[in-house]
Amino acid sequence: MNLYDAVIVGAGPAGLIAAGLIGKYGYKVCILEKNEQSGLKLRITGKGRCNITNNRSKNEFIQAYGKNGKFLYSAFSVFFRDELLDFFRNTLNIHVTEERGGRIFPQSQNAHEIADKLTRWVQEQGVDIFYGHRCISLNKTKDELIYIQVTCENKPLEFQTKTVLLATGGKSYPGTGSTGDGYVLAKNLGHSIIPPIPALVPLITRDGDNYELKGLSIKNCLITVLTNDKKSDQLFGEFLFTHFGVSGPVVLTLSKKIVESLDKGAQILLHIDFKPALDENTLDKRLIREFSIHSNKFLKNILKFIIPEALGPVCLSQTGVSGDFPCHSITSADRKKIGRWLKNFVLPISGYRSIDEAIVTAGGISLKEVEPATMQSKITPHVYFAGEILDLDGDTGGYNLQAAFSTGWCAAKGIISFLTHK
Repeated sequence: MNLYDAVIVGAGPAGLIAAGLIGKYGYKVCILEKNEQSGLKLRITGKGRCNITNNRSKNEFIQAYGKNGKFLYSAFSVFFRDELLDFFRNTLNIHVTEERGGRIFPQSQNAHEIADKLTRWVQEQGVDIFYGHRCISLNKTKDELIYIQVTCENKPLEFQTKTVLLATGGKSYPGTGSTGDGYVLAKNLGHSIIPPIPALVPLITRDGDNYELKGLSIKNCLITVLTNDKKSDQLFGEFLFTHFGVSGPVVLTLSKKIVESLDKGAQILLHIDFKPALDENTLDKRLIREFSIHSNKFLKNILKFIIPEALGPVCLSQTGVSGDFPCHSITSADRKKIGRWLKNFVLPISGYRSIDEAIVTAGGISLKEVEPATMQSKITPHVYFAGEILDLDGDTGGYNLQAAFSTGWCAAKGIISFLTHK
């Protein structure tokens, strides 16, 4: 029997930072990780660059998690962005850089640096990391100890502990180990699980295969979401055309509400304004100027000066304006058709990609059953939760990793307090 003060299930960002902090206080700690390497999902975040956190204010952070954001007030009061960056700089010797939108990355632009240095620090605190160990059951006994059964190379093993932290992640990117194991363990302890759905997920367009726009990135656009013909959301930023539809920061941020609406049978349309800085009159003057400068050139050859070249044929096809005439012969009516299209390009949304491709999972352990100050279960004492296993999901831009680190740190402090005073 392996006896520990604390057992952490999952070697992701929440589990690693919690284990290291508890170990630093001199307690006997181990991590059970079913993969053969720590932080597999952490290593691919931010397209491998690792968007650690964001420079937004605390209130803006809370808003980024929607209706459940207020749960994080306690955790953020203990360990927020400044504390995280201090920890990275002073403890892990990781320096950061800020990019557009307040997003903060390591200067190395390498997610592996974060995972490797965090893992090394954890081991320096005396924490045992057992790779290839999948937790299959938790059992609370009358002696207040928790028995954990794991499988390792198909051999059953048992661990005995005073406290346990479930930091197994959600169900997104299952190839990294996030397959919903923690939900099963928590449910067996009596917890309610909010059904997981994909959040920050690419969307499928009805005409996604017809435009030949795969790989085209559009910056500085305004996307308005119409749900059953009523405006339901709007966001400015960048998006990306894919072979199946659309993705990119703006689309991912809008996707959670869209997924919920699609699941209810709603009709979703994206209205894209390619020129949000210009009103219709100003845009029309811009078109007049471009047509005058290139008056003898065919329209189809000069649209690239107004929009990305790949969008030109789509514009002409959808407006019905011929591109085989010189610009000086374009009628006012046709010019205005082009202007309206630039301000209101419509994409019907027919679905969304699977949870396997979602950056994070919406849903998870009900926050009503978790103590926000310590991350301890309100149902089973000495069991704690942190990271994506909780019913918490934020916008793209570093918010989800910050929540993982903050809840992991907060859970560790809760465990340390219990072990110190028991």
